[in-house]
Amino acid sequence: MNKTLRKAFVIVSICCVVLIALYVSLTVFITHKIKNGLTNLPDHIQLGYKNIEIDLLSASAELDSVSIKLNSTDLSTKLFSATLKTIQIEGVSYRDIIFKRKLSINNLKMEAPNVVQFSSKVEKLKDESKVKSNDSKKPTKIFLNQLSITNGSFKQYDSLKKEKLSAKSVEIFFNEVNYNAEKHKKSIPFNFKSFSINGQSLMAKTGAYETLNVKTFKITDQTVQFRDGVYQTKYSRNELSKHIKKEKDHFVVLFDEVQTDNYNIKELESGFLDIKISLLNLNNVNATIYRNKLLPDDFTHKKLYSEQLRELKHHLKIDLIKIKNSEITYAEKVKVGAKPGELYFKNLNATIANLGNNYNEDKEVDINVTATFMNQTNLKVDWSFNVNNSHDRFLFKAAFNKLPAEDLNPFVTPNLSIGLEGVLEETYFTIGGNKHIGAIDFRTRYDNFKVDIFDRETRKKKKFLSGLINLFIAKDSDKNTNGFRSARVEQVERDPTKSIFNFIWLNARSGLLKAMTSKGEKKD
Repeated sequence: MNKTLRKAFVIVSICCVVLIALYVSLTVFITHKIKNGLTNLPDHIQLGYKNIEIDLLSASAELDSVSIKLNSTDLSTKLFSATLKTIQIEGVSYRDIIFKRKLSINNLKMEAPNVVQFSSKVEKLKDESKVKSNDSKKPTKIFLNQLSITNGSFKQYDSLKKEKLSAKSVEIFFNEVNYNAEKHKKSIPFNFKSFSINGQSLMAKTGAYETLNVKTFKITDQTVQFRDGVYQTKYSRNELSKHIKKEKDHFVVLFDEVQTDNYNIKELESGFLDIKISLLNLNNVNATIYRNKLLPDDFTHKKLYSEQLRELKHHLKIDLIKIKNSEITYAEKVKVGAKPGELYFKNLNATIANLGNNYNEDKEVDINVTATFMNQTNLKVDWSFNVNNSHDRFLFKAAFNKLPAEDLNPFVTPNLSIGLEGVLEETYFTIGGNKHIGAIDFRTRYDNFKVDIFDRETRKKKKFLSGLINLFIAKDSDKNTNGFRSARVEQVERDPTKSIFNFIWLNARSGLLKAMTSKGEKKD
């Protein structure tokens, strides 16, 4: 090797050694700085880890066995804790940090985070100037090309230290996340291009008495899907009665799937939400609703659905809801020791269009239902109302085909102490009304109809009273033809302490009684 080559080799070797030494020194220096920064956090923030590795060439870092705890600033209350198997940061842009005061990361990965949140409000620092001066040293912009969380779990506790929300096997992916501290002051202080969240065993307390449990869930920027779920009263029927002072529905709602397509949620300047959903599907819903009428009545004013929607502070637009292959059972208990009376609807399919409070003034909520009522009767309902109408006007139409009167006895006998005989061959009625008054046009064709009155205590038939009642009821709608008996009843007054369904029942009962008595008009 000649002298020139030897000199070149020595220079290159020295440069390599210097570069390696510089790289090692920088790695040690930056690692030390990061460790120092992670150690010297405010007293109410605690962070621990087993090991940290930094690679300056690939601009990446990894922390193993990470633990994070956040307390209130006075250290009196636990707010948040988390443990993670690893946190990986890949592809940090040095140029963005130096020239743009922007932290840009290609990929941020969190493996097996176990997160616990405690219910308490984070205290605000009184000295806002300190907050501003500290923030001025930090990057005001953060960009994550990809954020991924795998095999996570989450629990949230309420103020009584009872579990309020939880989920397992959570997988989260966000794409192109942007955060700007100078512009984003809302509750969701970042935006993103797309995301997906899925997991298992979702549990959420939705009220003082209700819980939602879902076996699997998936949420993306386009769809929301819950599968194999139950929304129910957390107490049994008997136990609920011990916790409430007035009548309240006990319910169990099972469903195979709830799914939305093409939804959008954004925050308004007022702080409320603007929610738009193109399609909401509910498949194979099985609902059982029970009310203990032995408890005192709830005499609070009941608003119709149109008024409830109109007064909703959030903006809501659901273009179409589809309910498929579902069932509803409604039961009432009116006597100690007696079996609750039941009404049930099977093979229920329904559509609800334009549900919300953010449509044009002339847009109506339109509800169409078909179902099998009780054992064999086909039922069709068309119901419409305008949310923007301050009088809460509505139109309710129903049609039944052949209904054996005996099918109603499981409900009317324990609740009303009457028994029915005969067949309602066809029944049609239309109710028009508002929040105060209703009117009904009623038509029915029936055969051999009879009412039996029972003693409420002994359940024995009251023969004299039954005979007297039946004197006023036309036994058949028309003995010689297939004609109908019809009636119109005006001024059916609503009980404002009862629901819309009680109002519909009051109208239907008035129409049926008038049609079957001598006041009913025969029509061929």
